[in-house]
Amino acid sequence: MTRSAVFLIAVLFSQAALSATPTVEAFLADPVALLDEQGKFEREMALKDAPKNPLPVLQYNEALEVVQVGLAGKTVWLDTM
Repeated sequence: MTRSAVFLIAVLFSQAALSATPTVEAFLADPVALLDEQGKFEREMALKDAPKNPLPVLQYNEALEVVQVGLAGKTVWLDTM
């Protein structure tokens, strides 16, 4: 019984550890609006200057529907819409 319980707990924790980190795969707007932590417009970035590789999401603010990513050595917020 204890071996089964240990196995099931290990499987649950391994699934959590292997779950994919959310990423920003593409930018749909041109230019891309970069926001501050309150969701207010800060500046724009041309789509041609946006990174082509997926960006890992550092934080997600569900209330404002914005995500924080690292961009050119700085952290910025992007609108999820």
